[in-house]
This record gives sequence, structure tokens and C-alpha cells, in this order.
Amino acid sequence: MAQAPTTTVSQLWQDICQKAGGWVGSTTTSAGSTTTLVDSALASTMRNTNSFYAWYVRLTSGAAIGDIRRVASFTIGTGTLTVDRAFSATVATSVTYQLMTFHPDVMTRHLQEVLRNAYTMERVPLSMVTNHDFESHTSGVPDSWSAVNVTMTTATGAVNVANGHRSLQITTTASNGYANLTANQDVVPSDPYYFECKAKADAGNTAGLILWDVTNATALQTLTTTDSHFNQLYAYGSFPSTTRQVNVRCRMTQNSAVGYFDDIVLIDTRKVRVPLPSWVESDRDLRALYWRISVFMDEERDHLLTWGWETRGASGLGRGWELILNRPVTYPIWAKIYRPYPTVSAATDTTTMNREWAMWAVLARMFGERGISSAAGLTGSHRLDAAMAAQEASRLAALHTEQATRPVMAYR
Repeated sequence: MAQAPTTTVSQLWQDICQKAGGWVGSTTTSAGSTTTLVDSALASTMRNTNSFYAWYVRLTSGAAIGDIRRVASFTIGTGTLTVDRAFSATVATSVTYQLMTFHPDVMTRHLQEVLRNAYTMERVPLSMVTNHDFESHTSGVPDSWSAVNVTMTTATGAVNVANGHRSLQITTTASNGYANLTANQDVVPSDPYYFECKAKADAGNTAGLILWDVTNATALQTLTTTDSHFNQLYAYGSFPSTTRQVNVRCRMTQNSAVGYFDDIVLIDTRKVRVPLPSWVESDRDLRALYWRISVFMDEERDHLLTWGWETRGASGLGRGWELILNRPVTYPIWAKIYRPYPTVSAATDTTTMNREWAMWAVLARMFGERGISSAAGLTGSHRLDAAMAAQEASRLAALHTEQATRPVMAYR
């Protein structure tokens, strides 16, 4: 399925600096010291000793990787940058670095604020399973899931994701390794249920989805596929009369096997109360509901849910928002819903926010916080570029924010 392209934090740093200052990404050509960096590619008769004054150097390899220092002086003939304080180690030859006009931490802080106040439209199935679509993660590891004899991460890219932007990827370190929910799920004994997942396995391997009865230590359902393309696994059943807690296991049968899982749905088909995702902040976030007749949610083929439903916030009771239906359902319900953009911190973290929107919005915040006069801190032709960028950022960020953020009223 089509996916929004991702942009790394480092790419956005480059966009921001190129638009309102300057950026160099290069490699040292000679060994420097703890206070100098040498790159003959910087040497140019078109530059002067102030060309990089007060710019920031970030080392991206070598013994001092991650260090950020400010340029104190520049030697034109040799392409030597002298920094304001020592690096944590000597800068050797062939060390990659980034040279930029704004501090990376400042740009990242403003980017975090932009993402915190913007929302993206998502289409997700509703489920009792926490983080069932694996979109919530910490440094690529899915939140609320644990690993048993597997290494676990979130996969990206259209080939390995059935819906949304991420899926669960596991690689077994022993036969029958699996990922399961960190917390067990409470259920009502004897109630009927619907259980579903989209899964695929690398060639020659078997991916399995297990509904595990925690109370009685047995499998209620074991669904498998050897397909190398996403296959929909599903089953109807009833919880045993003694079952009060279940868990979900995403398993690979063979050792060193790789499998992918996405959109795990578990619903009690007797209930009329369905939990909304934990990140829902308001009933205004919910735009529409669909009951699905296709394998993958498709607004052209699936039906808009028009019969009675309402939302109810239960935060005061220690729970999040719920969907209240006027009758139970025996099939997955998909929600068209606004979701906050995940936050970022590391240079390699990615966002699906439109790259141009993010760049302009960050610039607007940066120059709005410090004032247009902040452009005077730059030298030469960059001074005019920064002022122009700030004005353009204010105009375009307002336009893009209007499109990217949640509306005051949501369609129901």
C-alpha cells in the first residue's frame, strides 16, 4: 500500500540550514587535533576567515562521534576549522562531519514542538490489543511488547508494512521464538471473540499468530502462514468458561527466521464498548467509522458505519476514550482518525510529516522565538537569506499548519 515518505531529523537539519544559512556535509582529509578539523575541500579563494565563524560542527564518525562544537576560526589555505572547546578525542583523517549554522539541539527542540502540535490522518482497526499496529515505539522497538528468544524491532517500507507506517519484525534466536504483549489482556469468560492479524514470513519459514490463554496456560488459536506476502489470518471462537486473561504471541517456528506482523485485532463480539487507541485525546479526533469487507481497509469498497454510535471519555476512571455502539459487531471496525505525530530526538529518527511543512514550521518557530533580528547573527549573503526565510516560513507554516493540524470540528 502507498505510504508517506519518511524524513530523518538529520535531513531536516540540512533543509533548515540550507534554507536560512548554510550546510556542509563532508569528510576530513587530514588528521587534526582535539581542537581542529582539517578538510581541504573547504579551502577556497571565495571564502574568508569569517566564512564559518560561529557555525556548529557535529562529528558523525570517529572516536568523538556525536560531539558538537562551535567554530572559533577558519584557516582558508588548509581548510582547517578551530573550535571553541576541545573535542572528546582527536579528530583523525576520514572522519565524517556536518557543518551547520544552527545548533542541532535547537532545531530538534523546535521540531519536537511542531510535531507535538500537529496530527496526521490514520486509518486503523480497533482492537483490545495494546499497540496492535506497532506504530508506537521507542528507538524502533515496539512499545508494550516483549521478546522471548527473538530480536524485535519495527519494520518500515511498503514491502514490510501492511497498514500505516510500521509493522513488527522479529528474528528468532531459537526455534519457536516469539514476541508477546508485556501486559495480559482481561477478558470475559465464555464471551465470543474475533481474532485477526496480517502476517508474512521470509521464504521457507512459518509465521504464527497465537491467542494464548494465560489462565489455563494453553493456546486458544494458532494461525500460521508460509506466505512471503502479507496474508490475513483470522478466527472466530469463544473464551473458555474459566479464562480470565489472554495474551497474543507472534511466533516464528524456525531458528534464525524473520517474520512480519501488523494490525492485530482482538474484539469481544458480545460487547458494545470498544476501546479507542490510547493516543486519542478527544472525540473530535474521530472522523469516521467503517465496517470492513475487504482484506485491507479501502474506503472505496468498505462501508461507512452509519448506525448509532458515540464516544465517551473515561480518563477519570483510569481508562482512555471508548466507542459505544448500539449493538455488538462480529467483524473489525476501522476508524478514520487523527493521530499525533510521534516525537523524535536522535539524528536518525524519522517522521512522516511532510518534509517541506516541517522545515518551514521549524523555521517559523526559530525566528519567531528569537525575532527576525536573529538573522543579523549570520554573515555575508546569509543575512538576507535568513530574513527572507523567516518571512516565508511565517507565511507557509501558517498555511501548512492549517492543513496538518486537527480541525475544530470532526466529521461523524
